[in-house]
Amino acid sequence: MIFRQQRTRPVHWLRVALDRGQIAGRVRIGGFVGSGFVLDGAIVGEAWQGLPLFFSARHVIPGEFRSLPENVTVKFDALTDDPQGGTAGIERVLALSAQDALNYSVSLLDRWPGQVPLVSLCPQTPVPGDLVFILGFPGGRGLEISLHDNEVLVPPPVQHRAAVVSADDVLFHGAPTEGGSSGSPIFNADWELAAIQMGGDTVSRTNYGVRIHPVVADATRKLNDVVLEESVVARVKAARRATADYSSVFISYSHADSIFADRLFNSLRSAGVRAWYDKHNILPGYDIYAEISRGIREQDKVLFCFSDAALASGWVDAELDRALQKEREVFRAASAGAASAGAPRSSRSKTLIPLDLSGRLLDGRWDSPKAPDMMSRGIADFRNWENQSTFSQAFERLLGSLQRDAGPAGQ
Repeated sequence: MIFRQQRTRPVHWLRVALDRGQIAGRVRIGGFVGSGFVLDGAIVGEAWQGLPLFFSARHVIPGEFRSLPENVTVKFDALTDDPQGGTAGIERVLALSAQDALNYSVSLLDRWPGQVPLVSLCPQTPVPGDLVFILGFPGGRGLEISLHDNEVLVPPPVQHRAAVVSADDVLFHGAPTEGGSSGSPIFNADWELAAIQMGGDTVSRTNYGVRIHPVVADATRKLNDVVLEESVVARVKAARRATADYSSVFISYSHADSIFADRLFNSLRSAGVRAWYDKHNILPGYDIYAEISRGIREQDKVLFCFSDAALASGWVDAELDRALQKEREVFRAASAGAASAGAPRSSRSKTLIPLDLSGRLLDGRWDSPKAPDMMSRGIADFRNWENQSTFSQAFERLLGSLQRDAGPAGQ
């Protein structure tokens, strides 16, 4: 059972699978073999952006680097653009979780092993009946994908796991694994990262992984207290090709569209874009209105998610007004600066970028005095965003518009 009732998948789905396989690395420590995956450090915070962080299971990379053998290597089979064959070493272990907690490890690779693709975290944890796909190195062989009995399972009533105590952090599944699979990335059917493979439950005879969101949250907390030497940062980053410089963004959305907003935020963060998102930026006890106003004021751009729910929300409409007010202020300031320098005024890239989720803008179905202003600018077309291929294509166009000195998002 590969795709369940859906007998076919678009060819683009396979292309994305091959793309995602590039993050998977085979770990060799002496005669031991395991799996893991590399992500840009932006996933745990701006201070780590541009650094190759390697996620795996705690029992794959079990301790501080000084306690590991010298011949630790990580081989990325699918990274073919690297003159060293996609091989890296471990600079140091940065964060660990106990085996009876989340059982993960995060290490800093000593180099980028090639041009690693962007990977987003899944906005919602897969539920029983959903499909998951594991990319790893079972038995220490080459990179392989699970395509059999790959459904998420209901947690068994009687369990015995070698690691990860809290059932809330565990994702049970039936995909086949072997020794060497531990640490592999587990993806949902849209190729968003959902979990890290950990092992098999000896009682229920099912496989399980630890959900990626608690891992990232725990690693983020731990890495807040870690400071790297500037020489190490420079050396590790040196081999990577230059990355784009993006404008920071504020995500304005209706909470009815939280799944889309989660996916958008995760994609932006994976791409290295600094994004203000209320779920992550408003702390308990803080004034929501004041924090939102400050967020809009301090970010370069506002991504406004147009949907039926957003256009019916007075709260979202107030955010739109504040964003347009900021745009006018930025335009006046830029015009004054250009005039004093004797240069022509330019309004090529505006502060507010509309993202159309329901077609209300692109189909001309929004009856509002603000509609002509929105229609006068490029609109990011996120209609049918639930389809991962459609979302990815729209996101790539949006990402291009966020590059410094880039134009507006095009239709």
